[in-house]
Amino acid sequence: MIFGFRLVMPGMDRISELPESLLSQILSYIPTKESVQTSVLSKRWENVYLSVPGLDLNCSVIPNYNADEVILSFLSFIDKLLEFSPESSLFKVTVKCRGMLIDGFSDRIGTVIDRGTQQLDVVSSTDYYEDSFGHALPGVDFMPMNLYTSKTLVYLKLTSSGLGDPGFVFMPCLRFLHLEEIKWRVHLEKVLSGCPVLEELTLVRDLDDDDYARTDEEFRVMRVRSQSLKRFSVLPLREARDYHSRVECTLEIDAPGLEHMSLGDDQFDRIVVKKLPSLLVVELDIKFFVKVGVLFNTWDVSKSNEIREFLNGISSVRDMIISGMTVHAFEHYSKAGIIPKFNNLSRLQAVFHGKLLQFLPAFLECCPNLKHLILKVLHPEEMDEGLELADVPRCVSSTLECVEIQEKLELEEGKMKATSYFLGNSAMLKKLILSPTAYDPRNVAESEICEMVNKLTKRSTGCEIVIRAMEEVVITPAGDANPIDVFLTFIDKLLEFSPESSLFTVKVKCRDTMIDGFKDRIGTLINRGTHHLDVESSIYYFEDDNSLYPIVDMMPMNLLTSKTLVYLKLSSSGLMDPGFVSMPCLKFMHLEEVKWRVHLEKLLSGCPVLEELTLSRDMDDDYARTDEEFRVMRVRSRSLKRFSVLPLRQVRDYHFRVECTLEIDAPGLEHMSLGEDQFDRIVVKKLPSLLVVELDIKFFVKVGVLFNTWNVSKSNEIREFLNGISSVRDMIISGMTVHAFEHYSKAGIIPKFNNLSRLQAVFHSNLLQFLPAFLECFPNLKHLLLKVLHSEEMEEGEGLELTDVPRCVSSSLECVEIQEQLELEEGKMKATSYFLANSAVLKKLILSPTAYDPRNVAESEIWEKVNKLTKRSTRCEVIIRAIEFRLQTKNFSLLLSITPADTIRRPLKPNPRISELPESLLTQILSFLPTKQSVQTSVLSKRWKNLYLNVPGLDLNLSLIPYDADELLLSFLTFIDKLLEFSPEPVLFKVKVKCRVTMIDGFRDRIGTMINRGTQHLDVESSTYDIEDDSFHHPCVDSMPMNLYTSKTLVYLKLTSSGLRDPGVVFMPCLKFMHLEEVKWRVHLETLLSGCPVLEELTLLRDLDDDYAVAYDEFTVMRVRSQSLKRFRVLPLRQVRDCRSRVNCTLEIDVPGLKIMSLGEDQFDSIVVKNLTSLLVVELDIKFFVKFGVIFNPWNLAKSNEIRDFLNGISSARHMIISAKTVKALEYYSQAEMIPKFNNLSRLEAVFHSNLLQFLPAFLECFPNLKHLVLKVVHSEEMEEGLELTDVPRCVSSTLECVEIQEKLQWEEGKMKTTSYFLGNSAVLKKLILSPTAYDPRDVLESEIWEMVNKLTKRSAGCEIIIGAMKEERRRQIAVVEKVLRNLSEKVSGPVKRCRQPEATVDKRAPGDTTTDSAAPKTSLGGGTVATREEGRRSKENESGGSGGSGGSGDEATSKGSARAVNGGGSGSGLDEGANRASTTIFKEERKRRKKEDVLVGGREVHQRI
Repeated sequence: MIFGFRLVMPGMDRISELPESLLSQILSYIPTKESVQTSVLSKRWENVYLSVPGLDLNCSVIPNYNADEVILSFLSFIDKLLEFSPESSLFKVTVKCRGMLIDGFSDRIGTVIDRGTQQLDVVSSTDYYEDSFGHALPGVDFMPMNLYTSKTLVYLKLTSSGLGDPGFVFMPCLRFLHLEEIKWRVHLEKVLSGCPVLEELTLVRDLDDDDYARTDEEFRVMRVRSQSLKRFSVLPLREARDYHSRVECTLEIDAPGLEHMSLGDDQFDRIVVKKLPSLLVVELDIKFFVKVGVLFNTWDVSKSNEIREFLNGISSVRDMIISGMTVHAFEHYSKAGIIPKFNNLSRLQAVFHGKLLQFLPAFLECCPNLKHLILKVLHPEEMDEGLELADVPRCVSSTLECVEIQEKLELEEGKMKATSYFLGNSAMLKKLILSPTAYDPRNVAESEICEMVNKLTKRSTGCEIVIRAMEEVVITPAGDANPIDVFLTFIDKLLEFSPESSLFTVKVKCRDTMIDGFKDRIGTLINRGTHHLDVESSIYYFEDDNSLYPIVDMMPMNLLTSKTLVYLKLSSSGLMDPGFVSMPCLKFMHLEEVKWRVHLEKLLSGCPVLEELTLSRDMDDDYARTDEEFRVMRVRSRSLKRFSVLPLRQVRDYHFRVECTLEIDAPGLEHMSLGEDQFDRIVVKKLPSLLVVELDIKFFVKVGVLFNTWNVSKSNEIREFLNGISSVRDMIISGMTVHAFEHYSKAGIIPKFNNLSRLQAVFHSNLLQFLPAFLECFPNLKHLLLKVLHSEEMEEGEGLELTDVPRCVSSSLECVEIQEQLELEEGKMKATSYFLANSAVLKKLILSPTAYDPRNVAESEIWEKVNKLTKRSTRCEVIIRAIEFRLQTKNFSLLLSITPADTIRRPLKPNPRISELPESLLTQILSFLPTKQSVQTSVLSKRWKNLYLNVPGLDLNLSLIPYDADELLLSFLTFIDKLLEFSPEPVLFKVKVKCRVTMIDGFRDRIGTMINRGTQHLDVESSTYDIEDDSFHHPCVDSMPMNLYTSKTLVYLKLTSSGLRDPGVVFMPCLKFMHLEEVKWRVHLETLLSGCPVLEELTLLRDLDDDYAVAYDEFTVMRVRSQSLKRFRVLPLRQVRDCRSRVNCTLEIDVPGLKIMSLGEDQFDSIVVKNLTSLLVVELDIKFFVKFGVIFNPWNLAKSNEIRDFLNGISSARHMIISAKTVKALEYYSQAEMIPKFNNLSRLEAVFHSNLLQFLPAFLECFPNLKHLVLKVVHSEEMEEGLELTDVPRCVSSTLECVEIQEKLQWEEGKMKTTSYFLGNSAVLKKLILSPTAYDPRDVLESEIWEMVNKLTKRSAGCEIIIGAMKEERRRQIAVVEKVLRNLSEKVSGPVKRCRQPEATVDKRAPGDTTTDSAAPKTSLGGGTVATREEGRRSKENESGGSGGSGGSGDEATSKGSARAVNGGGSGSGLDEGANRASTTIFKEERKRRKKEDVLVGGREVHQRI
């Protein structure tokens, strides 16, 4: 078997079979968040993450809301993780903290260091606070003192941390030190002196940390002194800032062994170098500033001397890289002094601006032995027209062998100065590499470039000229061209191309400047049939007479008459009055900070199908000052279902703004959200359909001023608003809205919300006194979610007493969830105690304590606190939700749970054994990971660098790429292309691609490339983006490549939301499994299947949005024809949708060899089956629709004939599974015609609603040879009380041998209709399995169930009855009985062997059972009567010949007797009655104890697993 083929076989999990040391090493390469996630994979992985010898924690993703509580829980988790096995080592630790100080941060880092950490990477907080003088002072996380004496650290990286003076420093193993924006309280020289083997040092100075150096001049010099240092870098600043007020600082470098030095930015006012004899490479990107931002004065003697000494200090270098601004500084310096010679320099890489090219010969004169030059010329337009490079330095004429020039391609004669200079003057030149910039290969042929080069004079006859075209073509504007103009020209050409085609989705985000022609281009886009338009215009203001005036990008007039727009989002745009508005398809409108020059009411009147409207008012738009009509915004719409006012994007001072009223009149509105006080008055009218309201408003008179309670007009306005929304059923209100209600209640009465059943509210603790009066307004409230925010304003007296009990609390409230601060002192937790003591019908109280530290408070203390509270409702279930740490990222949410201490195992040291495995095994391990993660392993070591390239599979998920991240997507696709180009001959056995919701250029071609690599398993989920036009959906389709249809290797094919075109020829000789989900068909299914000669399994899910059949009648029939097919399924729809407008479609099945068929949902209007002679199993979950959502008329002859033909076609089936809705459809059909006979059917599984049980006998009449029936009865209130099942079909009386019934356990006489029916009428019934539903084994004894069953009439004398109780509960009960029997038997006759209950058995024999069954003990009721206990004992004694038995030893007899006692028979030793009495007593006591535990634990079921 080929190794690659074994690699992709399903069900193989060889990675879990690796030793734990190997698994923990694998997990050490991923963040701790992801390693914890592996604990849910299986029991094998449950605690593996605890053995990982490293930590990778990112606190910066903790959200700002509830941050303190989340951080507290997170730190608790970390503490427990660190406390686990403290003697083991944490070799690698990475901690990234967010922008705030965390208590105990330094101590935890110290604990980590003590665990033998070798690699430490810490990003501390970067939080600042303001002192009394308005100065920003940093809050610093200082590193612990044991850091400086760590004997294990090899790599140390600190960012934004503080370093205090430890007195003594010794880190004997430290080789790599990276210090970024450090707060220095210890000298760098002192730190380096304690690192005897340090090889690499990287610095980024913290330019904000200047106060300490003001008071201590020693910190104005940073000395890099080290004998071992080989590489030193000063990285550029992360962001440009104005630092002209900072303290001056000098950098002094004294490292005799230094080989590589890089200075990346002017962070130091002076740089001094000493003793750098070993220097090989220097990178310079500095300007030698005197003050930051000011270039030095050439006549400044001290600065000139400093630069000369610096250049002399690095003059021994062999390779130098200098930036454009460093060249500028050298040219500036050369005016006052001579640049020293770099006699050892053989390679130079430099950037020259065009205007500095005149300096090039003088600069090269300083490099007499230069051999290799890389020269980049920037901005040649700044070059002097008369520039002539006449001087020829020594290196050019005698030593220069290779020159690489990046220069603008200019074909005119006399241009390209640098290229012609070196060709004309370099006598020893062997190679000149020309990399032309601003080069468009579409406009310039390669022959033209060669012709231009040939015209240049060449001094060296052996010079080889190489022209490198740009790999990525970037068109740069020439001359003074504006980049915006170039961009707009590109857009214009794009729009001019194929103007008749549609642009379904358009998203434009403009910058903060006006763009000429912006409006016209938007108009052109709209005319192209745009369905989805999202425009963010410029927000540019100019100042005149100290006033700001906006410059507005107005939208074009054709926007408001678009016939195709479905979704419209405008931000900061202007809307003019067009005179007429008509957008007949617009359903979603989002208007954010729009400049209104047309009334909103007029806009909405032209949107007849608008369903959702979102507003955010532009508070700077004062147009209403001159036009009072714009002081009212009217939301009037008959179709509107959802309306939202978003919060402002930023808090601003709006006290000068124009007053505005919001008027809402939308009879169909269901959801309303008001997010902030942007309107001075809100008026609501006619909201009869309102279901949900979200309020976060204060009802301001003026912004920032709460209304006066004696302001009658404002009070009336609030009363009318509340009356207008009083019909709502679900309400969510913020803390400030509650405050406003409390303020209003002092002047007026809050109206009743009689329909409200669910309320979510935030109360500040100082407003809790208002809670009872507030709840009085909701008389029928059932569900309350209350969050209590504790503040210092709460009266310590604790004199708060909630005495009033509103109607809802005493009579209707069923569920309360409280988020309240955990306070264990007596009399605290006011809200919790209030509801427990006063809610008479409360069923559930959920307590989510806040400000809760699980390290300090045990769970038992919380329960003790709760148990002391008075409870009025005896049925109330109390649930305590401890704080769970939730680590949130942009797309994911991870729940970290703490593992109990007794289950934690000691972590192991990292084991390099995994890298020693053969490459074939490593690639197989990587094949189980997504491609993204397998690529990440390339950074582990050289051994892993290229392993991912040999993995015979791809697993790509493009849906994780953000919607608007086009650059990221482009880079990702480039990577994939290179991956596919690498070693194209190996096979990709398994390929899985999940695409995002937009079209990707070249998607089809890349899939084709993968197929050509011999793929056997292909799973593709294409984009699923649809647009709507005149109520029709038009898909954007990713069609599959043509080579898919002729693949000779494919075995498994799964396509989701893909397009299949007609290839002409289809031949997939190896394809066995095909899964087609929501495919866009452009080829007939019959054609596709005809080319799959060995296809065994086909799965379909129809795309109900694909209306291609409207134009092509051939696609209204899907034919499943195949000679090899064995299994066919139609999956249920993934989501319920309104598909009444879809095209009718018929499914035709003609498969002679089909054995299993499953029809999962009514996706087809008609189903025709032919030649299903081999059919064994049929699963039906269909209703036989005529139209989607309408069940057929039984008198519809055409539909009745269709159903009859379908049932006749599957009548040869032997096993059938049918759902409740199929049963209902068959009952409906039986009213007009007779259901055909299923003579071969021996097993039937069916679901019956109780109101259809009358149909059961007639239904079973269709299965004359039925032997096994599984019947589930779903009880409903519609069941008729007088139901009688009198008819007895043939199968019940003559063939039915086994019946399994899942039916509600009902005690009243005459209930359990189906159970009594089959027991009373089945003559040959051998087994009846009763699985009672709605059954709680804690409340019902088994003896009570048997008593009920014994009352039923039984016709079959040999019928065995089995009661399927809960498996775990049965094992527990048997174990208890065994324990009692052992104790009693030991007292009478010595120890008894324990009988072993088979694992797979959950049933128990009835009293008096005389049968034996080695497989499983069962319950038997024979002959319609139950044998007495004495009869059972006598019969067993007769069979065995006495208590000891005749054929075995005494031990065996004792064991058998114990087993019989457990199974309910008698033991023959006189112990049975005592054992049964004892077991019954134990069951009753256990049931009481468990009920008590349920109340204590909050209703959670506690099962003892033995």
